[in-house]
Amino acid sequence: MIRRSVAAAPGWRVRVHASWSGRAALLFVLVCIFGRSADAAELELRYYGATWCAPCHKVEPMVDRWAAEHPSLRIVKLDYDANKADRLNFNLVGVPMLVLLDGDKVVAKYGEGAQRISDFAYDRLEWWYESVRVNVEPGMEQPGSRSGS
Repeated sequence: MIRRSVAAAPGWRVRVHASWSGRAALLFVLVCIFGRSADAAELELRYYGATWCAPCHKVEPMVDRWAAEHPSLRIVKLDYDANKADRLNFNLVGVPMLVLLDGDKVVAKYGEGAQRISDFAYDRLEWWYESVRVNVEPGMEQPGSRSGS
């Protein structure tokens, strides 16, 4: 709620105070509007892990390092056990698991075929992301392909 602290006389400034909830709401709206980049505005990567999962404790830092290199991609970390609806909707079977979404549509999942912790290494995550991103973003070339051939 915005309220004036004093009545303004002609030629004087008006001091306006906004409540903390009003400021927070405005900040949230501005982040939603301006916080998206144009190249990956709809893409979201969800990382599912669990506190009881020993491999998750080793994989999460690898995913964090990889995520730091992709600031345009919205990345959300979620607890596998606490998100039963996601497990059912996305047919998740095990952790650690990465799910790339375009809006509400699952573009790809990574982790189902992972046999080792090294399967989540930077270069493998990068290859997976680049290979599936081409299917989502028009105008992208396949990794390793040359234009004009």
